[in-house]
Amino acid sequence: MSEITTILPTSRAIRSHILNEQSEDGFLSNYLTIGEFLQRALRVDGYHRVDEDTRTLLLLEAADFKNFTTLNIERNFFTFTQNASYLFRFFEELSGELVEIESLECADTYGDYEEHITILQELYVRYKALCEEKKILDPVFLPQQYKLNESYLRSLGEVELYALGYLTNFEMEVLLSCADIIPLSLRSSANRFNTKLTK
Repeated sequence: MSEITTILPTSRAIRSHILNEQSEDGFLSNYLTIGEFLQRALRVDGYHRVDEDTRTLLLLEAADFKNFTTLNIERNFFTFTQNASYLFRFFEELSGELVEIESLECADTYGDYEEHITILQELYVRYKALCEEKKILDPVFLPQQYKLNESYLRSLGEVELYALGYLTNFEMEVLLSCADIIPLSLRSSANRFNTKLTK
């Protein structure tokens, strides 16, 4: 049986890869998506993962402060639910690139949005406090809280990851840490869109 675990970006990429795989012994590699791999390879003791509904409700609760109205996002449930995805995407992008929200105050790019950044910082701090109080793990806070699940990683054998798109700084940090524990190879094609990954 194959002792290689193949990690691909999506389930669709896995299906395509399986159709093209030709194994001499007739066994397929073990396949995971990058999301499945990260979910299993990283752990935060004492916390449980948040579902989308709870996540939105907690963010709504965190948004209960006076200056939040300056963002022009209504706090009624329906409207807030529609706009919460934009707020989460902003926090997720910072998290994925390992950028502390406090550092945005120093960035010239955001000078025109200084007041909004301050409000988003307060929202972030309030949301984080609620998650910590309830022992809920939001992926936004994963880079600050995770430990590697070393026994799981060792059970994978050799890992071959196909980077067909963009990997965040956080994903790269995790992969480099995993490579200290298990044999891990990264396969990618260089092009003008992934020069950062190539470097």
